[in-house]
Amino acid sequence: MMIQALSLVVVRLGGQVRPLKAGEILTLSDAQGWKLKTKAGNKVRQAPLGPCFSCGSARRWISIYSATVCAVCHPPVDGGLVKEWSGERDKRSPAEGRNHRAES
Repeated sequence: MMIQALSLVVVRLGGQVRPLKAGEILTLSDAQGWKLKTKAGNKVRQAPLGPCFSCGSARRWISIYSATVCAVCHPPVDGGLVKEWSGERDKRSPAEGRNHRAES
């Protein structure tokens, strides 16, 4: 799991303590990543990923549960589930803040 610091945070890895600057990305095992996300709260997030392997879009939404999801393949059911958007919008990206299931 790749974790990105949103502000300065001090991390302990393998017995060593070091600062992680805002914007810095750290690669951890899934267990370490989830532990850091739990302890650091909203000071860190899962780092942005490359394009979606299925559709090629870089547009993502980050859920209120900190899951990062492709906005084209899996648009949010409700805008209230979206903590933030990331990546460039393209013509396939859903409109932000709308209920997409009701439109189908």
